[in-house]
Amino acid sequence: MCIDARVFSLLAQLPNLTTLHLNLLGVIDTNAICQSVPKAGCFPNLQNVYLAGILEELHKTLRYFGDSNRTLSLGFSVREYPKAKSLHLLFQSVASNFPHLRILQFNVPKEEIDAVAANANYIKSPDLYYHDVSVLRPLLSLRGLAAVHLELGIPLHLADTDLVMIGSSWPAIEVLNLSSD
Repeated sequence: MCIDARVFSLLAQLPNLTTLHLNLLGVIDTNAICQSVPKAGCFPNLQNVYLAGILEELHKTLRYFGDSNRTLSLGFSVREYPKAKSLHLLFQSVASNFPHLRILQFNVPKEEIDAVAANANYIKSPDLYYHDVSVLRPLLSLRGLAAVHLELGIPLHLADTDLVMIGSSWPAIEVLNLSSD
């Protein structure tokens, strides 16, 4: 099913909904869907949000997922390698909207991407896909993170000093998965 504004609005009114898996792939206008829901009072008990879609569009929908103090877990799935700037913007949105987040997941399922096209884009413009600690920096303010799973499909370049900074920024971390594939 491809979600539309009416369905999104109905979902936002479910008073006992705690977990939502939402596939936004194929949605033509994310803004139109989100604008159908008033920001205040929507998704009142949502704790776990998992979104699949186009990376550049995902951050637009985050502000509509209810009381950000209740949201404990966020997951994202995309079908192409993330560009560094887009991933940084998503993580900025996560950090500013979900200060009590405990679990963050981001993955590029290798069985769902067009590997030939993705690799060609990566090889053609490697600078656009260069992920280092600056991409993660917005998340370092989320001191309550207990689990972080980042499976980008491409390398994450971290130095020893970056890992020390990550460790001191996330004192509650129990699970850390930083993999390229």
